[in-house]
This record gives sequence, C-alpha cells and structure tokens, in this order.
Amino acid sequence: MIEQPEPGVHEFFAVRLKPKNPAKIPVGMDRPLLVQPYFLLNIQTRLGAVCIEKSDVVVTTGGLYELVQLRQTQYPVKVLTLLKSMIAGHHLWKGRYQFTRYTFCSDALAERIQKLRGKYIIFENVDEI
Repeated sequence: MIEQPEPGVHEFFAVRLKPKNPAKIPVGMDRPLLVQPYFLLNIQTRLGAVCIEKSDVVVTTGGLYELVQLRQTQYPVKVLTLLKSMIAGHHLWKGRYQFTRYTFCSDALAERIQKLRGKYIIFENVDEI
C-alpha cells in the first residue's frame, strides 16, 4: 500500500507478535497459524512543507532553529496550509524541523488506505497553495 507509490523510499521492519494465549490463534485447515504479518514503518521523507504565513501557528525563535507550533491543538486541524511545490510527487512524509510529530500523506494515498479499511487512522484535509 505504501511501498507501491514510493518504492524503496521508506523502511519496513518485520515484527513478530507473541500472543498472550497461543491457543486462541486461529489456524487453517492444514493447521498453519492464521496470523497477519506486522511491520513497523520508518518514514524516511522529511519536508518543511508548512506555509507559516498562511497557517495559524506560533513561531518561537531561539536555539538552533525556529520552533513552530499550532495555536490550536484540537482535531480536526484546519489551520495548516501546505506548499504544493514542496509536497509535489510525495505520498508520505513527516515534518522536517517543524511539525515532526505529524505524519502527512497525499490524497491519493489516503484514499487507498481508506479503501483498504485502514484502522485507527484519522485523515484531515488541509489547504495547499
């Protein structure tokens, strides 16, 4: 799902889960365990794509770089504007120096994830200029 639009860009690490009660793991007719593989995803792309002038943010100067934070920390986030020139051609990224805790994705990738019933993911549309 993530590898197809950006092959070789991000890192995936296989994770083996140890169930609390192995007797409750479903098995197939020929007795193999029916456990889906799980992976950790390390997003490799970092973009400084937030347009500070058009976003409702607080800029704090000092230190090595400016700290930019949202004024509003509640969801949905309607106060960010992204630069199309920075995000063009990217499907999944994290903020570079600002918004490092945020994960961004293209509309195309969000649609693919929703079609495949991605659980526990909240998508929010933000403006682009």
